Amino acid sequence: MNNHLLDYINFTQLEVLGFKKEYFIVLFFLLSLIIFSSFIKLVMRILSSKKYLYVLTFLLNSLLFLTTTAVISQLYVNYTIFQLALQSVILYGVFLSIFMLYKYVKTTLFT
Repeated sequence: MNNHLLDYINFTQLEVLGFKKEYFIVLFFLLSLIIFSSFIKLVMRILSSKKYLYVLTFLLNSLLFLTTTAVISQLYVNYTIFQLALQSVILYGVFLSIFMLYKYVKTTLFT
């Protein structure tokens, strides 16, 4: 977590009140998750209403895949795994965009 954000808070006064530093970090993570989930809901609502299921599937798959490989690379302290996963996701996105472009051209030109 960013230490410059924690410098603004006087933890000695908060510890007297029973509010430990760990509680602040947990509260920060919970607020981050709430904001992130509301953003994901908005993106899913927009993409599902416009019938962009390929894009929605790509976003969710790549997010899950990158998160999993980030955890694995942290456990094994081998960051090349994460770099290769990132390259794979980018390549998958390029192929998916080419496929979607082909599908769009096929429906507009031959219809």
